[in-house]
Amino acid sequence: MTTRVAGRSLGAMSPELLAREGRRLFTAREVLRMAELGFFEGQHVELIDGELRVVSPQGPPHMGAIGRLNRILSLAYGPDHTVRVQGPVEVPDGLSLPEPDLAVVVTEGPWSRRHADCAETLLVVEVAVSSLAVDRRKAALYAEAGAPVYWLVEVERGRVVVHEGPRPDGAWSVVDVRDPLVLPGIGREVPVAEILPREDAAG
Repeated sequence: MTTRVAGRSLGAMSPELLAREGRRLFTAREVLRMAELGFFEGQHVELIDGELRVVSPQGPPHMGAIGRLNRILSLAYGPDHTVRVQGPVEVPDGLSLPEPDLAVVVTEGPWSRRHADCAETLLVVEVAVSSLAVDRRKAALYAEAGAPVYWLVEVERGRVVVHEGPRPDGAWSVVDVRDPLVLPGIGREVPVAEILPREDAAG
């Protein structure tokens, strides 16, 4: 399927049509091709709203939360599901290729041929330490793409904001701070303290 923005096929859009305030915007297709050609060797970049963003190195609180969540989710969901860590997920705007910190997908999927679509995930998770503004913007992308559940783990505040009921306008029907968390599809409860121990939440 050809992705369209404002009624135009991205494949036919000229650089001028992809420009914003003198900056050249990229499509997800272009960025994937550039990655195949080795343009980003040694760099971690993420495409949001047509702009390439260099992802900052991860500090211990960020990595610690991702590691604990990966372990919890992998054990809870078992072999029928895969927890993807910082892998791209596709969104329909054609100008973004977000890489959530974690995403749960069914193991038996076409993932060797393409990235998972947001709507095919059970859960998308972002862990925010210094990236809170960007992760809130990505919340709208995930809603527009139909991700069923999005967790925003706010490390410094020691809380998890749960988003449910995605809407095409980028809003969510339900946005709540919850503890314990309930894992989508299996109903298992996870206390927030298991993800963010008190010492990490403090710094």
